[in-house]
Amino acid sequence: GRMSGADIDHVVFACNEAFAPHCAAALHSLLAHHPQRRITVHVLHSGLQDATKRALAEVVSGHRHELHLKHVTPESLSELGSVAEERFTLNAYHRLLAPALVDANRALYLDSDLVVLGPLDELFELPLGETPLAAVPDASVNRWRELGMTEGSPYLNSGVLIMNLRVWRALRLTEQIREFAVSQPQVIKFADQCAINAVLDGNWIPLEARWNRQIALAPQRWFGGPDPAWPNTRIVHFAGNSKPWLIAEHPPWKSDYLRHRKATPFSYRWSEDLGLKSVARWFWRLWLHAYRAIPRAS
Repeated sequence: GRMSGADIDHVVFACNEAFAPHCAAALHSLLAHHPQRRITVHVLHSGLQDATKRALAEVVSGHRHELHLKHVTPESLSELGSVAEERFTLNAYHRLLAPALVDANRALYLDSDLVVLGPLDELFELPLGETPLAAVPDASVNRWRELGMTEGSPYLNSGVLIMNLRVWRALRLTEQIREFAVSQPQVIKFADQCAINAVLDGNWIPLEARWNRQIALAPQRWFGGPDPAWPNTRIVHFAGNSKPWLIAEHPPWKSDYLRHRKATPFSYRWSEDLGLKSVARWFWRLWLHAYRAIPRAS
């Protein structure tokens, strides 16, 4: 028989066709660490090919988990069109639709450019009370001044969010966030992350950095191993331009991304990122690495 809804953890991803392989790797890393939990995965997407849908379903099959693919139409986000600049597709705004599309009291939202490194039981079980959200502060950005927030208000990174969907719906937060984004497009720099921060203005539970280790500014690690400076990291988030699928980039935990990616139907080919620029960058990095390793006469 089916367990009651209370025993099911809801996890939300948002992706498009181009990001599906990375979403699959993130999804695989999540499920690999939770053999005992029952997870219902909701992928909010803007249209995926049938083969891609089958591939995502394959990642989830064989577990006790379920997959729901939810097609988000441009109409559902139409008012935000003018706000979404080139770097962020409308997919960045999809997580705002989770309260309307996910029939549950709470959900864990995860970006697709991350890898889960261990169990997330503490996140699934964290008491939220009447607070709409729990998140990790952004490692490098705070825009409270530009966004008209309370002075010194913390600024969250929206890559890992524990969403209190019940409270979110009661406070009509999606509508408020959307309204802010539409009325003040000039202050939006990081898609909905800015709008969420502006509307919540610090009304969220701060989580330790290990639940969303943002490595936008991390030093390169030649073999992409874990960063010893950050033990106990549970989620690594490749937040900047140093993506683990780029051949010239060697962020910490790249090897974990590749391992999970290879376990999905989206087999990884290093030729994916092959071009004059990426190869030149790779050689430049190699040269720098070798140059720094040369012992110098003191």
